Amino acid sequence: MKPLVIQLLGQARSGKDWTASQLKAYFESQGKSVEIMSYAAPMKRIAATLFDITLEQLDNYKNHPLEYVIDITQLSDFKVPVDIHNTDFRRFLQLLGNDAIKPEFGDNVWAKLAKANIDKSTADIIIIPDCRFTVELNEVGGTTVRIVNNSLPPPMNHPSELELLNYVTHYSLDNTDHSLTSEDIETIAQRILNGM
Repeated sequence: MKPLVIQLLGQARSGKDWTASQLKAYFESQGKSVEIMSYAAPMKRIAATLFDITLEQLDNYKNHPLEYVIDITQLSDFKVPVDIHNTDFRRFLQLLGNDAIKPEFGDNVWAKLAKANIDKSTADIIIIPDCRFTVELNEVGGTTVRIVNNSLPPPMNHPSELELLNYVTHYSLDNTDHSLTSEDIETIAQRILNGM
């Protein structure tokens, strides 16, 4: 039997990973086996290997762009640093996954990898907290939940933040104050289970 797939959509830092962990805990309390998968997981493994850091460090650097930057510095003859380029880890991951790898391996490269992992899974429910593109919805399908957080600044001007901005999902969850969100998560989880 194929697993039920739940795809979470929403702006960066809206609380998708937190929501995925809360949904997982609820479904498991109902006797379901649950696996959280990520489209970005293979790309993050590549990036962590390139920078010789752990996945935990990569996520920390990505989530704190004002504290951690990638800086390429050219040293002059007098060893005076001259900054020629810097970016943050979130931007680097966007460029790597969408702008560098997709043109070489196809727009559906991450969706195909996720689909293959879903097909091998024995879980009752798969939760994907990082759905960002139409190709992922088309390739993988499933139930969609938009995570809304009105305390965030406008999304970055990148396709990964903008492509699904107006996509109509099956459910919507207001996570502006996530201390008040747990009851809503349980309600949505129950409705998803009842629709299985």
